[in-house]
Amino acid sequence: MLTSILTDDISMLQVGNKYNAPLMVAHRADLQRTLLNRALALGVTVRTGAVITAIAEDFSPRVQLASGEWISGDVVIAADGVKSFVREQIAKRKGYQNGTMSTGDAAYRILISEDRMKGDQKALGLLRGVTGSRWMGPGGHIMAYPLRSNKMYNMVLIHPIRPTQQQTESWTSRGTKAEMLKTYAGWNSTIRHLLSYVPDGEVMEWTLNSHAPLPSWVENKFVLVGDACHPMLPYVAQGAANAIEDAAVLTVALSVIGSTNSIDDALRIYQAVRKARGEAIQASARETQRALHLPDGKEQEERDRKIRDSTEAATKRELGAGEKRNPDLWSDQQWQDYMWGVDVMKETLEKWSEIVLAQPTQTPISFSKRVD
Repeated sequence: MLTSILTDDISMLQVGNKYNAPLMVAHRADLQRTLLNRALALGVTVRTGAVITAIAEDFSPRVQLASGEWISGDVVIAADGVKSFVREQIAKRKGYQNGTMSTGDAAYRILISEDRMKGDQKALGLLRGVTGSRWMGPGGHIMAYPLRSNKMYNMVLIHPIRPTQQQTESWTSRGTKAEMLKTYAGWNSTIRHLLSYVPDGEVMEWTLNSHAPLPSWVENKFVLVGDACHPMLPYVAQGAANAIEDAAVLTVALSVIGSTNSIDDALRIYQAVRKARGEAIQASARETQRALHLPDGKEQEERDRKIRDSTEAATKRELGAGEKRNPDLWSDQQWQDYMWGVDVMKETLEKWSEIVLAQPTQTPISFSKRVD
């Protein structure tokens, strides 16, 4: 039996024009490769296989590797992901809550190449477009968009955890195509056709857990960034974007200090600019989860009406269109303004003036230094 499926699209070009900055999507490996190449070009020393097994008791900037070697620096920026060792150590020593709670959902991730879509004009239209698409159905939703110059189609499919499913947050755990096809057998023909093109053995699957916010992202000379401090669930698709914001703010804050004696001030500014905002977006994911996964019925029909009304108002650019709230916060005009309508680098400089330079012991500094 087919279920009620709603599609909610977002034009990457329209969003880019609205906020005067491109809305970009990238394969995780491509983004990591780009960042690595840029770091190497700037002369950064990159050590692979350097597993951290201990950090300094007083949170001074020292870490120990599995080899027994201790490495020290001016500051330790812990970008070690959702299963952050540094976060775990800080939480343990400071008595912070660091547990996880199951969302009840798991996610499939698949990539479909152009050659596997041959003859399917609808699928090729999605691949060759500049649109990110959401499909919503009972108990789950799908997020999809083209990658790699429109040669690959990426799909993340959120669904209820199976009773026998093993809990894992690994991005490399495998699912089965047969189980995936069974899960979405009642969805529309577009979805069923797309999933049929996935090669056997190329279905990734992991469970989704929420993480309680930490009281602080900073302990002495240790600072957490990205999923290490605000693990993002995929319901608003903002994990990588917020990690980049963290990096931008931290870059500016560290660029304007006059000496290593002011690192504490820089980390304080980073937290002041990013923590409340990052955690608000993190929390919005759980709110969006419920809206996206409603079972068929009156509440689902009302959600669909609100999404259509909001989308139509935004398309027509009606006066007060932003007041017609979209239950899908990813597409909601007001929430888009909150997520994307900010200049965090400018905000960092303003916060520096407000907090640090306002102290009577501080000497004014020039903000003419490049931070890009």
